[in-house]
Amino acid sequence: MASKRVSPHVLRYSPAMELLQAGADCLFIVLWIGHESIETTQTYLHALEEVALAKL
Repeated sequence: MASKRVSPHVLRYSPAMELLQAGADCLFIVLWIGHESIETTQTYLHALEEVALAKL
């Protein structure tokens, strides 16, 4: 783990992905992250899903 780079961005969005995978409503994730619109959050979540799928 010491060799891994963990940015604040990763620390912020990793729990969001966990919430999404656990079935949390996107509106809850929007409020939790603090975005002003659901579109912004959906953009990030979609991008993170693409990265996760690419790793499979």
